[in-house]
Amino acid sequence: MQTNEVEELKKTLARQEEKLDIALKDLHRIKQFFLWSFIATIVTFVLPMIGAVILIPMMLGSYLDSFKGLL
Repeated sequence: MQTNEVEELKKTLARQEEKLDIALKDLHRIKQFFLWSFIATIVTFVLPMIGAVILIPMMLGSYLDSFKGLL
């Protein structure tokens, strides 16, 4: 009777190992998804903000230079 229980435990462990492998593959996909979501956020939001911080003062400077003669 013990050998039957041991065989059953081995089968159970093998099934759990298969499920763990599937879970690890899914976890890797989720990790990649979050990485690319983070990169997309940086590209679409942070980089334009940095560009605005650099370009707005330059544009304001040239705009206010046009009023120098009036003041």
